[in-house]
Amino acid sequence: MEIVNPRTGVRQFCEIKGQDGPGLALIHGWSANHRRFERLHDLLAQQFRTVSYDHRGHGLSEKKRDLDYSLGALVLDLLGVLDELGLERPVLMGHSMGGIVALKFARAFPERVRGLVLLGTAARVAHNDKERASMLRAAWMCRHAFSFVSLIKDKSKRAHPDIFTDIADPRFAPQPAAVGMLLMSMAHLDIRDQLPHISAPALAVGTPGDATMPFDLTQEMAGLLPDCRLTQIPDATHHFITENPGQTFDAVAGFISQLM
Repeated sequence: MEIVNPRTGVRQFCEIKGQDGPGLALIHGWSANHRRFERLHDLLAQQFRTVSYDHRGHGLSEKKRDLDYSLGALVLDLLGVLDELGLERPVLMGHSMGGIVALKFARAFPERVRGLVLLGTAARVAHNDKERASMLRAAWMCRHAFSFVSLIKDKSKRAHPDIFTDIADPRFAPQPAAVGMLLMSMAHLDIRDQLPHISAPALAVGTPGDATMPFDLTQEMAGLLPDCRLTQIPDATHHFITENPGQTFDAVAGFISQLM
């Protein structure tokens, strides 16, 4: 379904599954879309009311080039999605950049968060200036030559269209301005000082095989949150929510049930 976000006026695609209840909001990562949660969403919906949506500039949501593509704008979009769908205090489940959005939302609107499930995410993305500079170069490429970047970035996904069901559908291609600006924001991101002030119970899930959000940064994030458990999925990549939905469900379902 499509909504007009009551907080920001942006048209956004949302998908609702499952029974009535406090709710679980699924927040996808950078350059992705709601389809990356598809198989995990089906598993979660057997027990929980779940909402998956597309960020502005991504998936089936509005993609005007001149929209505000800051992380702060994504946080306000999330607030509007929850308002529109009547989710007063859900559990937020964010993958990669989606986890960063969830953390920033929990800091800004703690009364709206029942708990956090943080999948392959961290409070910073770059370890050092060298990595930051590399991300900034990639951000420039995304803004000006995204079709070329996607040929390289999505090569492994195109080999598995049965798993990455969005990859061959041009409707799901993100807005280059969105991915470029958001990657630039993440290059400079460091919210470690905010984590001790986030009181919501949290579960962090990562994998040592994650080359995008290294597991040591997920461990660092978990250690700085006041109430956070840490678990890992072995023999997986950054895309474990899509490639390993059963293992991901097993890792998170018990924690979510305790919060509902």
